[in-house]
Amino acid sequence: MESWYFLQLNLNNSKPMIPNKTQFLSELQVDSELQVDSELQVDSELQVDSELQVDSELQVDSELSIEPNQSIRKFVEHKQVIKFLSEQLSEIEPDAIVEALAIHQDNMNNNKNNVIYQDSIAKVVICFRQKYVSSKDSPELAKLEELIRSEEIIILKRNGEKLNKLDSEIEELENQIKALEVRKEKLLSSKRIESLKAEYQQLIQELAYKEPGLNISFKR
Repeated sequence: MESWYFLQLNLNNSKPMIPNKTQFLSELQVDSELQVDSELQVDSELQVDSELQVDSELQVDSELSIEPNQSIRKFVEHKQVIKFLSEQLSEIEPDAIVEALAIHQDNMNNNKNNVIYQDSIAKVVICFRQKYVSSKDSPELAKLEELIRSEEIIILKRNGEKLNKLDSEIEELENQIKALEVRKEKLLSSKRIESLKAEYQQLIQELAYKEPGLNISFKR
């Protein structure tokens, strides 16, 4: 707020009247107090708004982070332990297999059951699964595949006409089989059966229920 000098004209003598020094200082003091009060009021409103915003954020965080009951907490903790142990098993399994192979080789003649370790907790048996190599990993297989394809092309060219005739006959027979299956379905069905089947499906939908389950997504 600004202070102004107001010149008041005296109509009797037409001389301007200027406020004295005391009056001027008093007006300045009043203006200063009003400005301070206004600033304090603004600061107070800002502080209240800030506190309300903080309280609102805390309330939202509290609603999002609801403390679970004891069973859910234990469920999550056990799942986390299983995840951690599974990762550890994946890491040490290759070394364990190498160690088991060494034991198996040393005791091959005296160990017919392939038992490579046992204690009071468990018995470990080494097993061998049949694995096949693809043509991508074997030049010999890739060469044989190419020879087979070449021979098949020769056969197709030599017997192309006969093969086309056989394909036509097969297609015709398949159409006949489809027609016979339609006739069979008609003989095995009736309006009463169709009604009962519809009622059966409707009852299945009515009796359906949702089974609860828990999906856990670990943050780390």
